[in-house]
Amino acid sequence: MAEKRLKQTLCDAAERGDTVRVKQLIEEGANPNNAADDHLKRTPLHLAVEKGHHETVSALLAAGADANIQDYEQRTPLHLAAKRGRNETVSALLAAGADVNVQDRQRRTPLHLAAENGQHETVSALLAAGADVNGRDKWKMTPLHLAAENGHPKTVSALLAAGADGNVQDDERRTPLHLAAETGHHKTVSALLTAAADLGVKVQDMLQGTPPHLAAEKGHHETVSALLAAGADVNARDRQGGTPLHRAAEKGHHGTISGFLAAGADVNVQDTLDLNPT
Repeated sequence: MAEKRLKQTLCDAAERGDTVRVKQLIEEGANPNNAADDHLKRTPLHLAVEKGHHETVSALLAAGADANIQDYEQRTPLHLAAKRGRNETVSALLAAGADVNVQDRQRRTPLHLAAENGQHETVSALLAAGADVNGRDKWKMTPLHLAAENGHPKTVSALLAAGADGNVQDDERRTPLHLAAETGHHKTVSALLTAAADLGVKVQDMLQGTPPHLAAEKGHHETVSALLAAGADVNARDRQGGTPLHRAAEKGHHGTISGFLAAGADVNVQDTLDLNPT
């Protein structure tokens, strides 16, 4: 069989989890480290991992597949296994020498992808293998930022327990709490506050907005309540001089407005345009 066809046939067999055929093709001379002829440039190992074919993964590793080979996005098989929460495969790849802190094109590690997708068991396995809990991607986001933004409270708790910095800021000066507040994941907000009571409910982002500013703008009144209960400043001012109440009023979030008023928000404070919330 011609080399190019042999390569593609092996990729196809790995992707569908045909372990017998994979072994046969390798015996015929197929190289398990040759990538498919597509834009992603994934190897048979990438493809088997992506589809969850653990037996095929084991066969490829036994045949010499490189556990650290990268595709077009510079992702290794461990990135893909971590993203999908394929814990058995994660263990096999680590045992085969996979680099737990390898970065993809966005400088994200397998831990970033596991955290982003709420794979808390995988997160624990990667941390036990030495993953950097405070590693930063190209936007200076840590795994905790991604877990918080996507509303994964169990993952947030696991990362904080492992030493994640709860007050770390990304390139827009947003903390994990900013992101959880903006997206309205109040259970995640509670997990952040419970695990680390000193988290910065008053920390300002690039526009000097606090977590309550972001929650107010989106109308997340449960999140606002949790933040205020944790000591957030109800009258904090952003770069334009606006308070969280300004943002809630501008967007017409009546339930959130009521919460701020009950907490003592100043209805007469003016922003830089001399506008008050009312």
